[in-house]
Amino acid sequence: MSAVPIIASVSNEPSAVQSSAPTHAQQLADKDVTIAALQATTAELTKKLGAALYQIDQLARRVFGRSSESYDHPDQLRLELGI
Repeated sequence: MSAVPIIASVSNEPSAVQSSAPTHAQQLADKDVTIAALQATTAELTKKLGAALYQIDQLARRVFGRSSESYDHPDQLRLELGI
């Protein structure tokens, strides 16, 4: 048994290896695109959350009136929705 035929069948051309596997620069670029997309999604969801919390505060004021604004704890106006 000789290992020479197996080694001889492997291509030593760098272009063959580079074309099949993404380069480090390509991987970094893909990672950067993914990070940017996730940051945009996070910003959008944070904005939606702020709007929803504002609506909850407005509804609490409508239901409980201005007297609900005198509170001791900063989260007192928040409704416990089990979220």
